[in-house]
Amino acid sequence: MCSTAGYAHKFEIYTGEEYKRLPDEPDFGPVGNVLIRLTREVPRNINHIIYFDNLYTSVPLITHLAKQGIYTLGTVQSNRLVNCKLPDKKALMKKSVPRGTYEEQMTTFKGIDLTAICWKDNKAVTLLSTYVGAEPVTQVDRFDKAKKEKIKINCPYIIKEYNAHMGGVDLMDSFIGRYRISMRSRKWYLRIFYHLLDMTVLNSWLTYK
Repeated sequence: MCSTAGYAHKFEIYTGEEYKRLPDEPDFGPVGNVLIRLTREVPRNINHIIYFDNLYTSVPLITHLAKQGIYTLGTVQSNRLVNCKLPDKKALMKKSVPRGTYEEQMTTFKGIDLTAICWKDNKAVTLLSTYVGAEPVTQVDRFDKAKKEKIKINCPYIIKEYNAHMGGVDLMDSFIGRYRISMRSRKWYLRIFYHLLDMTVLNSWLTYK
Protein backbone atom coordinates (compact mmCIF):
# COMPACT_ATOMS: atom_id res chain seq x y z
CA MET A 1 0.00 0.00 0.00
CA CYS A 2 1.56 3.29 -1.13
CA SER A 3 0.77 6.98 -0.97
CA THR A 4 0.47 9.04 -4.16
CA ALA A 5 4.08 10.15 -3.60
CA GLY A 6 5.30 6.55 -3.85
CA TYR A 7 5.90 6.09 -0.10
CA ALA A 8 5.36 2.44 0.91
CA HIS A 9 3.22 2.29 4.06
CA LYS A 10 2.63 -1.44 4.22
CA PHE A 11 3.26 -4.51 2.10
CA GLU A 12 2.81 -8.25 2.18
CA ILE A 13 5.05 -10.92 0.67
CA TYR A 14 3.03 -13.58 -1.12
CA THR A 15 3.74 -17.03 0.28
CA GLY A 16 1.04 -19.06 -1.45
CA GLU A 17 -0.92 -19.52 1.76
CA GLU A 18 -3.91 -17.59 3.11
CA TYR A 19 -3.26 -15.53 6.23
CA LYS A 20 -5.64 -15.84 9.16
CA ARG A 21 -8.50 -13.34 9.29
CA LEU A 22 -9.46 -11.45 12.39
CA PRO A 23 -12.79 -12.51 13.98
CA ASP A 24 -14.61 -9.40 12.73
CA GLU A 25 -13.26 -9.58 9.15
CA PRO A 26 -15.54 -11.04 6.45
CA ASP A 27 -14.09 -13.33 3.79
CA PHE A 28 -13.63 -11.50 0.48
CA GLY A 29 -11.53 -14.20 -1.13
CA PRO A 30 -7.72 -14.43 -1.31
CA VAL A 31 -7.31 -11.14 -3.21
CA GLY A 32 -9.86 -9.04 -1.31
CA ASN A 33 -8.53 -10.29 2.01
CA VAL A 34 -5.09 -8.90 1.12
CA LEU A 35 -6.55 -5.40 0.91
CA ILE A 36 -8.44 -5.84 4.19
CA ARG A 37 -5.22 -6.83 5.93
CA LEU A 38 -3.27 -3.92 4.47
CA THR A 39 -5.92 -1.45 5.64
CA ARG A 40 -6.12 -2.68 9.24
CA GLU A 41 -4.05 0.27 10.45
CA VAL A 42 -6.02 2.91 8.50
CA PRO A 43 -8.04 4.98 11.02
CA ARG A 44 -11.78 4.46 10.68
CA ASN A 45 -14.54 7.04 10.25
CA ILE A 46 -12.37 10.05 9.42
CA ASN A 47 -12.98 9.97 5.64
CA HIS A 48 -9.80 8.36 4.37
CA ILE A 49 -9.90 7.48 0.66
CA ILE A 50 -8.22 4.41 -0.84
CA TYR A 51 -7.58 3.88 -4.56
CA PHE A 52 -6.91 0.52 -6.21
CA ASP A 53 -7.15 -1.28 -9.54
CA ASN A 54 -9.60 -3.87 -10.85
CA LEU A 55 -7.75 -6.74 -9.21
CA TYR A 56 -9.26 -5.72 -5.87
CA THR A 57 -12.45 -3.78 -6.65
CA SER A 58 -15.73 -5.51 -5.82
CA VAL A 59 -19.09 -4.33 -4.52
CA PRO A 60 -18.97 -6.29 -1.21
CA LEU A 61 -15.43 -5.08 -0.47
CA ILE A 62 -15.97 -1.37 -1.02
CA THR A 63 -19.31 -1.53 0.79
CA HIS A 64 -17.58 -3.07 3.81
CA LEU A 65 -14.93 -0.33 3.82
CA ALA A 66 -17.54 2.42 3.39
CA LYS A 67 -19.40 1.20 6.48
CA GLN A 68 -16.15 1.71 8.38
CA GLY A 69 -15.77 5.27 7.11
CA ILE A 70 -13.19 4.51 4.41
CA TYR A 71 -14.16 5.68 0.91
CA THR A 72 -12.84 4.01 -2.21
CA LEU A 73 -12.37 4.43 -5.95
CA GLY A 74 -11.09 1.86 -8.40
CA THR A 75 -11.35 0.41 -11.85
CA VAL A 76 -13.59 -2.64 -11.89
CA GLN A 77 -14.22 -5.70 -14.04
CA SER A 78 -17.65 -5.52 -15.67
CA ASN A 79 -18.59 -9.04 -14.59
CA ARG A 80 -18.38 -7.93 -10.95
CA LEU A 81 -21.23 -5.41 -11.48
CA VAL A 82 -24.23 -7.72 -11.36
CA ASN A 83 -27.45 -6.28 -12.86
CA CYS A 84 -25.68 -3.01 -13.70
CA LYS A 85 -26.95 -1.67 -17.03
CA LEU A 86 -23.74 -0.10 -18.27
CA PRO A 87 -23.12 -0.35 -22.02
CA ASP A 88 -21.19 -3.30 -23.38
CA LYS A 89 -17.55 -2.37 -23.96
CA LYS A 90 -17.57 -3.73 -27.52
CA ALA A 91 -20.60 -1.59 -28.37
CA LEU A 92 -19.03 1.44 -26.71
CA MET A 93 -15.84 1.11 -28.78
CA LYS A 94 -17.66 1.23 -32.14
CA LYS A 95 -16.58 4.08 -34.42
CA SER A 96 -20.11 5.48 -34.38
CA VAL A 97 -19.77 6.20 -30.65
CA PRO A 98 -17.84 9.47 -30.08
CA ARG A 99 -14.73 9.40 -27.94
CA GLY A 100 -15.51 10.83 -24.52
CA THR A 101 -18.92 9.18 -24.32
CA TYR A 102 -19.77 7.93 -20.84
CA GLU A 103 -22.67 6.43 -18.92
CA GLU A 104 -23.27 6.59 -15.18
CA GLN A 105 -25.30 4.20 -13.02
CA MET A 106 -26.02 4.76 -9.33
CA THR A 107 -27.48 2.45 -6.72
CA THR A 108 -27.59 1.77 -2.98
CA PHE A 109 -26.23 -1.50 -1.60
CA LYS A 110 -26.64 -2.29 2.11
CA GLY A 111 -27.21 1.40 2.79
CA ILE A 112 -24.10 2.56 0.89
CA ASP A 113 -24.35 4.75 -2.23
CA LEU A 114 -22.39 3.35 -5.17
CA THR A 115 -21.57 4.94 -8.52
CA ALA A 116 -20.38 3.01 -11.58
CA ILE A 117 -19.22 4.78 -14.73
CA CYS A 118 -18.11 3.47 -18.12
CA TRP A 119 -16.09 5.95 -20.22
CA LYS A 120 -14.69 5.71 -23.74
CA ASP A 121 -11.13 6.91 -24.30
CA ASN A 122 -8.50 4.93 -26.23
CA LYS A 123 -10.34 1.99 -24.72
CA ALA A 124 -13.40 1.60 -22.53
CA VAL A 125 -12.77 1.89 -18.80
CA THR A 126 -15.19 1.14 -15.96
CA LEU A 127 -14.84 2.61 -12.48
CA LEU A 128 -16.69 2.07 -9.21
CA SER A 129 -16.72 4.45 -6.23
CA THR A 130 -18.40 5.14 -2.92
CA TYR A 131 -17.72 8.88 -2.89
CA VAL A 132 -17.49 10.41 -6.38
CA GLY A 133 -19.40 10.38 -9.68
CA ALA A 134 -19.35 11.94 -13.14
CA GLU A 135 -20.11 15.54 -12.21
CA PRO A 136 -18.63 18.01 -12.83
CA VAL A 137 -17.71 16.90 -16.36
CA THR A 138 -14.72 18.71 -17.85
CA GLN A 139 -12.82 18.35 -21.11
CA VAL A 140 -9.39 16.94 -21.83
CA ASP A 141 -7.18 17.03 -24.91
CA ARG A 142 -6.70 13.90 -26.99
CA PHE A 143 -4.97 13.33 -30.34
CA ASP A 144 -7.31 12.27 -33.13
CA LYS A 145 -5.51 10.00 -35.59
CA ALA A 146 -8.09 10.54 -38.33
CA LYS A 147 -8.02 14.35 -38.11
CA LYS A 148 -4.32 14.39 -37.14
CA GLU A 149 -4.94 17.06 -34.56
CA LYS A 150 -5.80 17.46 -30.90
CA ILE A 151 -9.47 17.42 -30.00
CA LYS A 152 -11.36 18.00 -26.77
CA ILE A 153 -13.46 15.20 -25.30
CA ASN A 154 -15.66 14.96 -22.24
CA CYS A 155 -14.02 13.62 -19.10
CA PRO A 156 -16.09 12.68 -16.01
CA TYR A 157 -14.78 13.92 -12.67
CA ILE A 158 -14.30 10.35 -11.41
CA ILE A 159 -11.64 9.83 -14.11
CA LYS A 160 -9.71 12.92 -13.00
CA GLU A 161 -9.85 11.76 -9.38
CA TYR A 162 -8.54 8.31 -10.27
CA ASN A 163 -5.72 9.62 -12.46
CA ALA A 164 -4.69 12.19 -9.85
CA HIS A 165 -4.43 9.76 -6.93
CA MET A 166 -3.80 6.30 -8.35
CA GLY A 167 -0.31 5.13 -9.18
CA GLY A 168 1.64 5.22 -5.91
CA VAL A 169 2.90 1.67 -6.39
CA ASP A 170 3.89 2.42 -10.01
CA LEU A 171 5.73 5.54 -8.85
CA MET A 172 7.58 3.61 -6.16
CA ASP A 173 8.63 0.96 -8.73
CA SER A 174 9.73 3.73 -11.08
CA PHE A 175 11.92 5.37 -8.42
CA ILE A 176 13.46 2.08 -7.35
CA GLY A 177 14.03 1.08 -10.98
CA ARG A 178 16.16 4.19 -11.58
CA TYR A 179 18.44 3.68 -8.57
CA ARG A 180 18.18 -0.02 -7.82
CA ILE A 181 21.10 -1.69 -6.00
CA SER A 182 23.04 -3.54 -8.67
CA MET A 183 23.14 -7.16 -7.59
CA ARG A 184 22.52 -10.41 -9.46
CA SER A 185 21.62 -13.56 -7.61
CA ARG A 186 19.44 -16.60 -8.08
CA LYS A 187 18.82 -16.79 -4.34
CA TRP A 188 15.31 -15.49 -3.73
CA TYR A 189 15.99 -14.29 -0.19
CA LEU A 190 18.82 -12.03 -1.37
CA ARG A 191 16.53 -10.49 -3.98
CA ILE A 192 13.92 -9.79 -1.30
CA PHE A 193 16.54 -8.35 1.08
CA TYR A 194 17.92 -5.89 -1.47
CA HIS A 195 14.45 -4.91 -2.63
CA LEU A 196 13.48 -4.09 0.96
CA LEU A 197 16.71 -2.13 1.30
CA ASP A 198 15.85 -0.17 -1.86
CA MET A 199 12.38 0.49 -0.48
CA THR A 200 13.81 1.71 2.83
CA VAL A 201 16.16 4.14 1.09
CA LEU A 202 13.31 5.45 -1.07
CA ASN A 203 11.03 5.96 1.94
CA SER A 204 13.85 7.80 3.74
CA TRP A 205 14.37 10.08 0.75
CA LEU A 206 10.64 10.84 0.45
CA THR A 207 10.45 11.59 4.17
CA TYR A 208 13.48 13.87 3.87
CA LYS A 209 11.87 15.75 0.98
